Amino acid sequence: MKFLPFKRRRLGLTLLVAALAASFLTSTQAALPQAAKVEAQPLISQVQRLQEALDYLGAPLPEETRQALANAAKGTSDAQAASLVQAALDP
Repeated sequence: MKFLPFKRRRLGLTLLVAALAASFLTSTQAALPQAAKVEAQPLISQVQRLQEALDYLGAPLPEETRQALANAAKGTSDAQAASLVQAALDP
């Protein structure tokens, strides 16, 4: 079957979009910057709200993530708590 000009453009556009999406996805998987100057109390509070919202929506966090966040709440410093929260939630 011979492609019509419209189908060629459509195929070309589809391939272009797929290539752009693939390049975007690989560029976002680079190392994320570490949050350093964050106060632990407001961060932990927001994380608890996130957990409650996800529970309400029926998509709770995995148990190991919950444990890691609980350990982060017990962090001795703001930087340590922020680092533990980020490690638990970042992909």
